[in-house]
Amino acid sequence: MARSGWGSAVVLAIALLARDTGATQTETLNEVALELARLAVDESTREKVGEGVMGGMMRAVSGSLQERLNRRLLDVEWRILGEIVGRFVRETLPETRIEEIAASVYVRHFTEAELRELLSFQRSPVARKLARLSPVINVDTTRAIDEEVRTSPTMRDMLAELRRAFPVLGTGESP
Repeated sequence: MARSGWGSAVVLAIALLARDTGATQTETLNEVALELARLAVDESTREKVGEGVMGGMMRAVSGSLQERLNRRLLDVEWRILGEIVGRFVRETLPETRIEEIAASVYVRHFTEAELRELLSFQRSPVARKLARLSPVINVDTTRAIDEEVRTSPTMRDMLAELRRAFPVLGTGESP
C-alpha cells in the first residue's frame, strides 16, 4: 500500500511538473514574442497604427454626427472631435499595449524557435539599419513606381481608351 501511495505521488508529481513545464514554455514563448514586438514595433509603426485607428474612428463618428446634424461639421467641431478621438486612441493604445497585441499575433503565427530566430535578426545591425531606412526605402520605391507608371509605353493607349469610353475627358493629355 505504501508503495502504491508512493507511486501515485510520483505520477502526480510528474503530471504537475509536466503541467508547470507547459506553463513555463508558454510563458517563454510569450516573453520571446513580447521582446520581438518591442524591437519590431518602432515609433513610426506605432504612429501609423494610431493614425489608422484615429482616421477610421474619425470617419465613422463624423459620418454619424453629420447625418444626425443633417449638415457638415464646422471646423471647431472637427477640432473637438479630433481631440476626443485622439485622447481615446492614446489612452486605449499606449506603447505597451500595442507591443502586447503584436506579441500575441506573433505567437499565433510563429513557433518559439522561429520567434527566437526573428529576435536574433531584429537585434542584428542589418535589421536595425533596415528599420531605420524603411521609410526612405518606401518613399524611394513609391517614387520609382510612379515614374514607371508615368513613363509606361502603354500610357498613351490607356488614355486613348479612357477618352473613347468617357468622351467627357476630351482630347487633353491627361484624364
